[in-house]
Amino acid sequence: MSGGRGWTVADEHGHARWPAPEFELAFNAIFFVWAIVATRHRWQREQRFHVYLVAYGVFRFSHEFMRNDPRWISAFGGYHVIAAGLVTLGVWGCVRRRRAVSYFRSSTDALRRDPLNHPQISQIQSERHCWARSSITLP
Repeated sequence: MSGGRGWTVADEHGHARWPAPEFELAFNAIFFVWAIVATRHRWQREQRFHVYLVAYGVFRFSHEFMRNDPRWISAFGGYHVIAAGLVTLGVWGCVRRRRAVSYFRSSTDALRRDPLNHPQISQIQSERHCWARSSITLP
């Protein structure tokens, strides 16, 4: 049911309201389609949740200006703070995951290049060498 403008809906009292649920649904449907395409093309592997947090946080932050919610400071309200937190959490998680994946890849690449010179293998070999000098043998 249309309110005073083409992009609003009327509430039970006939007042024009921003159609927040419809926009939320549209955002999530678009992101779902992106996630399917990203999965097929292997985009942002192991990062899609973080991409969602950032995208949803940006969407929600901008979306909140259109809603009629209480404001704390000037045009910003509590939901703006939560949306900014989502963006921050998403970026932090993305950076953390990227560092972990990068460390793991560099470690496994080093192991592939020279398996006997890898630090963990060298440690195991030195431990075996210590055991070899004793009367006990390792399996």
